[in-house]
Order: sequence, then structure tokens, then C-alpha cells
Amino acid sequence: MGTKNILMSKFSFATSPEGFDNHITNSIRGYDVLNENIVSISKYFVEPQTNVFDLGCSTGNLINKIQEENPEAEYYGIELCEDFAKIPNDNIAYLEEDIRDTWIDDASFVTSVFTLQFINPEDRLEILSNIYHGLNIGGGFVVAEKILATDSKMQDIFTSTYYDFKSEKFTAKEIFDKERELRSMLKPLPLEDLTNMLYDVGFKSIQPFWQSYLFVGILAIK
Repeated sequence: MGTKNILMSKFSFATSPEGFDNHITNSIRGYDVLNENIVSISKYFVEPQTNVFDLGCSTGNLINKIQEENPEAEYYGIELCEDFAKIPNDNIAYLEEDIRDTWIDDASFVTSVFTLQFINPEDRLEILSNIYHGLNIGGGFVVAEKILATDSKMQDIFTSTYYDFKSEKFTAKEIFDKERELRSMLKPLPLEDLTNMLYDVGFKSIQPFWQSYLFVGILAIK
């Protein structure tokens, strides 16, 4: 199954009873803080009459918050998986397409939150290059990803503590079923590899600004 077909497949958590946004908040400690940070960061980059893209926008929760704070730009939420019910907003264009097919242009701010981790590593450089070249000088790119630890001991520690956290909200069966569902889809990389990819496409200023277990948020500036 190709990446495009994987991304179009059904995600059980996309239609979870408590709603996707509540589900991911319960799944990743500090997810709400990450979103708040991204909205705050957006104020340094979003400029009137420029474009803002959220690649893999799911319900549109994040891009709606950014649009509320910076209303003078043009907004595009990109999401291939049709399971997500989008938050209605006449000021946001939701496009159902593969992010590998999205043309980034005249952008002041681009976000990709837990999306690239589902893309084969060989395709990520092309996507990142498209983002870099589509950003205006001084534009910002925020990427959040699940990463691999530096060694097996670290991986075991953070995987175990992460499951301890999830067990506060989910049953053991729910945790296992989701892990099995994502097993063939997730393509995490070490933080160093992700950072090197950003340098390789041209970004010079790169800074992690948020981390929870093996989830990390990075700001890159063109």
C-alpha cells in the first residue's frame, strides 16, 4: 500500500467518540500547550496578504486559532484523510489533497503537526524543500513530530512512561489497538535526522521549542 493510500485509510481515532481534538489532547501530554505555543509563535511571522498553510490540518482546530489571531492573511488547511470533520470557517480554504501535491507559495507561516511522520523518509526532503522555497524570506515553519530516541534504553524509558501516561485516559486494549493501527504507518526519525533534513533544504535557523516524551516541536526560519 502506498503512502497516499495509507493516508486515505480509516483512522479509528479520527472519529473517536470524544472527538479527535479531545482524543489527541488525552494522547499526548502537553498537546494543548504545543498548540498555544504555535499560535503565539505565529504572531511573529504571519503578514497581511500572505498565505498560511497547515499541512495535515485534521479538524482545523490549530489553523482556526491562528486565523483568529492573524485575520489579514489567506489560510489553507490541507488534509487528505476524509474522516476528519472540519471546523467551519469562511476564512479558511480546506483542501482535500496529499501534502506532497500541495504547492506552497507566498507563505509567511507554515505548520505541520504530527503529519510528516506518516510520510516515507524519501519523500520528506521534497516536501520540506517545497515548504522552504514557498516561504517568503523571514517566514516561519513549525514542524511537530514523534521521534526516535538516541538509543534503545532511552527508547524503552520514554515509551514506557508514555504508556503510563496514556493509561490514565485509555484502557490497555485501546492503547494496544491504536499502537497496532499505527505500526505500519508511522515512520519516525531521530531528532538529529529531522533537523539535518531542515538544514539540507536550506533552513539556517532551527530551534526545538517544545518536547513531551518522544514528541517534539521545532521552529525553522527562512
